[in-house]
Amino acid sequence: LDQEIPLGYKVYPLPVPREDFSHLVGRIAAVTDQNRRLFFHKVKVVNRFYMGFEHQAPVRHGWGKKLIGGDSGNPSFLISGNDLVLVETHSTGGAGAGPFYGSQEIQKKLQAAITGLASGYSLRTKKL
Repeated sequence: LDQEIPLGYKVYPLPVPREDFSHLVGRIAAVTDQNRRLFFHKVKVVNRFYMGFEHQAPVRHGWGKKLIGGDSGNPSFLISGNDLVLVETHSTGGAGAGPFYGSQEIQKKLQAAITGLASGYSLRTKKL
C-alpha cells in the first residue's frame, strides 16, 4: 500500500457497507485459487466480518474446487452491473471462507492503513 499500483493491475471496489447482507446468501461468487483459475461457488453465509461458500448442487465437474493450502489469500468476487466487487479472501479450505470486505469495521481499518501509507487515497465501493 505504500507504492503506486503498477500499470496493468486492476483495482476492484469493495461492497458498500450496510447492516444486513443476507440478500447475498445463495448468490454465485467467482472464487479464485493459487493458480489464477476461476471457480463458481454459492454464498452460504455472510455477516459483518465473515463470508463462507458452499459448492453448488448438483456438483458440476470443473465449476467448483475444494480449496487447499496455498489458496489462502486469494480473492472472491460478486458481480454488480459490469463490475467485479471484491468480497472475500480465503482463510479456510473446502468451498472457502474468510473476511468479508463489506464490513464497515474492516473497511475503517483498511482506510486507516491506506491513509497512513498514502494520504489522499481511499477505498472505492460499489453497491451489491
